[in-house]
Amino acid sequence: MPNISVMTGDTSGWSDVKLSGVDGVPPQEAFEPVLSDHMLVIHLTPQPVRVFERADGYSGEGVAHQGDINLFSAGDMSFCRWEKDLSFIRLDLPLALTNHVAAEMELPNGSAIDFGRHIRLRDDRVVHLAQWLMADLKEGEPGGKLYTESLIRMLSVHLLQRYGTVAERKTSASQRLV
Repeated sequence: MPNISVMTGDTSGWSDVKLSGVDGVPPQEAFEPVLSDHMLVIHLTPQPVRVFERADGYSGEGVAHQGDINLFSAGDMSFCRWEKDLSFIRLDLPLALTNHVAAEMELPNGSAIDFGRHIRLRDDRVVHLAQWLMADLKEGEPGGKLYTESLIRMLSVHLLQRYGTVAERKTSASQRLV
């Protein structure tokens, strides 16, 4: 599967949404100390694959099945090691995108979106939307920019409604001596 970068830089101010699909990655480790974007990984390997996964606040070994989803928030650490060839879709959702969609959903201003850490989550809607997006992009976007951006927006809204939490942004308050 090809690596694809979707440009969504219209008036919304979104950065690149990065989408990649990879077939048959041999056993190895993948590590990202700090994710700059929210990350969604969908396992596509038809056979179960034993994996060891670690993220902020989570560490465990288990079996990834086709359709399992890992969802991490921007700023998190992500580590995965697998024992057999692995196929997956990876989607990086920029903060600008999720913040823009959250504002359109009228979530509180000045807030930060946190998806938490979900390992081997099951959600058919997420899988279908990501697969439709990947198929459209592989076919040269016959649906056009509106179709691609609509799929990205639908996926973002679903993730925000189902898994997103809103937290106040951390700011350093100035202190005065009285």
